Amino acid sequence: IFLIVAASSSISQESEFSPRSVPAEFLRDLLPQDGAERILRPTDIHVDEGSGEIFVSESGGNRVLIFNADGLLRYQFSCAGSMSHPVCLDVDSEGFIYILGPRAEGREIFRFDYDGLPMGTLPLPGEISGRPLDLVSFAIDASDRIFALDRAAQRICAFDRAGKLLDTFNV
Repeated sequence: IFLIVAASSSISQESEFSPRSVPAEFLRDLLPQDGAERILRPTDIHVDEGSGEIFVSESGGNRVLIFNADGLLRYQFSCAGSMSHPVCLDVDSEGFIYILGPRAEGREIFRFDYDGLPMGTLPLPGEISGRPLDLVSFAIDASDRIFALDRAAQRICAFDRAGKLLDTFNV
């Protein structure tokens, strides 16, 4: 069962919690409602602030589940045929779903439409400044720029939605 909590960072001096702990309130379970009792090995979650929809990538079922703001399953789609299991996901301002997943050649960012139809991979360069990309995570900002963490080169690479390199930042 996948749990969602709301946390509060305001802790009074008299609080029984340590300065590192944060009191949280249970809100809801997210259940697939397709006969499965739980989400198998969830790898990432994204909440669309505009719609309130909750996107969950699940490596155990090689799928993406989309819940409404009340936690009810609206839709799901399989990633089979594109990748072996999703690692990380995000959604751009137009509702396209981007998923980092493995292929024989390495990890790539795949693009799906809202209905889960594959639209190919983001055409990223194989290497930047002589170093191959080793993507482990990414996020999309409000301007639809994609910031990808490149573990091997210890850098963050910024791309536009066409895969064009905008900038790199060492970490």
